[in-house]
Amino acid sequence: MATVLKSAGDILQQLESNGIKADTLKSAQDSAQTRAAALHLDSTAGSVVTTLVRAYLKVNFLPAETALKRQQASDAVPPVFVTVAQGQTIIRYGDLVTPFQLEEAQAVGLLAPKTDWARILAVFMLVIILFAVALGYLMQFRPAILRDPRQLGTLGGLMLLVLVVAKLVVPISPNAQYLVPMAAVPLLVAALMDPGLGIIVALAVGLLTGIVADNVLPLTLIGFLGGAIGSIYVHRLERLGQWVSAGILVAGAQFVTLVALSLIERHQSLDEILSIGVLAVISGLLSALIAAGSLTFLGEIMRVITPMKLLELMTPNNPLLKRLMVSAPGTYNHSIVAANLAEAAAEAVGANPVLARVGCYFHDIGKIRRPHFFVENQADIGNIHENLSPTTSSDILNAHVTEGVELLKQYRFPTTIREIVQQHQGTTVKRFFYRQALEQGLDVREDDFRYPGPRPRSKEAAIVMIADTVEASARTLKDRSTEGIRDHVHRMIQGFVRDGQLDECELSFRDLRLMEEAMANMVVSIYHARIEYPAAMADAAKGGVAVDTTGGGHDGTLDADDKTIPLPRPAARPSQS
Repeated sequence: MATVLKSAGDILQQLESNGIKADTLKSAQDSAQTRAAALHLDSTAGSVVTTLVRAYLKVNFLPAETALKRQQASDAVPPVFVTVAQGQTIIRYGDLVTPFQLEEAQAVGLLAPKTDWARILAVFMLVIILFAVALGYLMQFRPAILRDPRQLGTLGGLMLLVLVVAKLVVPISPNAQYLVPMAAVPLLVAALMDPGLGIIVALAVGLLTGIVADNVLPLTLIGFLGGAIGSIYVHRLERLGQWVSAGILVAGAQFVTLVALSLIERHQSLDEILSIGVLAVISGLLSALIAAGSLTFLGEIMRVITPMKLLELMTPNNPLLKRLMVSAPGTYNHSIVAANLAEAAAEAVGANPVLARVGCYFHDIGKIRRPHFFVENQADIGNIHENLSPTTSSDILNAHVTEGVELLKQYRFPTTIREIVQQHQGTTVKRFFYRQALEQGLDVREDDFRYPGPRPRSKEAAIVMIADTVEASARTLKDRSTEGIRDHVHRMIQGFVRDGQLDECELSFRDLRLMEEAMANMVVSIYHARIEYPAAMADAAKGGVAVDTTGGGHDGTLDADDKTIPLPRPAARPSQS
């Protein structure tokens, strides 16, 4: 009897464990008979087992009750909360993904992210505003940049590059966002283009990086203030070592900004503030290092002359400057002195003094092809132009401009320097040869004796033109008193104004007044009065010791109307400076 009961219980448990629905009860009862027969009991015992199983076999699978019991069991388990920090890595590349990691990724929306159209619209609106500000600034103050696709392309490429870097660096860790070298772009823009544009770019880079990192306010302020201070400082850096100072300034500004924001929000400890502050300092120094390292390379791409390039060109070891010193020493001397005048004038009017100086160094570089055709290099060989026709002499003078530009191209000089050389004579008239042609009865017009131009189109080119004239003509002045020199400089500048030579540059009447004062002061200091030598010195001179008490002279021939009219001299020789 015990065997029968045990067998019936086992079969009943097996059938009910699979779940019995109302529509499967009949098949379960039939299965009970089959299983009882498989036990190899005698017919009576097998019949009893089948009867018992059929009697106790009932429907035990009810979906509603099952779901309710499952919910009750789930509610009995206490909830477990997991916090996912911003920027935290949930699944790394190559990891074996666990169900828990999948649940985290799904909870934060990584498995099925939804397009946040409101965020996209907001970013688009901000970009449009920033673009409008930058465009308005360029149209108003730097229209030349808008006409240069190289500069525009470089500007856009730099901003895109820093955003890509931010996109790659930010996910590394929550604090990695402060390592993004945001200030590198405004530093480069300020050094290569314009400091005002650099400040605008600093705001744009900071804002867009903040959007990428979902930390808009701190990163925007850090990027803007650090980049703005750096942009103001790096404008016209003249020494490579100044980039170190720029990096320290940017790092300090970013550190102070970050600490100030952290103290205002008051949700971080002092150790946390200092740790992210150190990252901001590293970012500032790294930005200056990147900008200094890529400045020359980008300058070549954009064809923009950098301060470092200017300093390189003005060194005495420059091969072309050496050629000028050896082949045309008079022209070399004139260029060096004129450069002093140009630098002083450029500083007075806010132009680039280093560019003006370098432009003066090379403005007459074309004279090394025919140095003896220019009076400052003729010494005692006589005036070659006495044997030439006025038109031929005029053509030779024209050639020193065109040949100078060709030489600068050959030596791969920046476009800015070549333009100054090409424009330094403007379209002035070579009046000496024009009048000589009229005296010889030739059928000529004044325009036939003008330089081909163009007229100066920048402050620096106009300054070089005026400095060239003032220096050359001042050497022939008889009245070297302070008032005489000031009157002479005034007449030279007004001559260019009346001839329209300054119509295409950016010089205002105020600039002309400041230039006149700066150049007059410089000329007065150069040609100052000298004391008379004592009798002993005079006797020594008679005995064969050459003593120069005149301060030297120059063979330049200029007057108030045009720089090609010969001033009175013992042996008149036409010259072009």
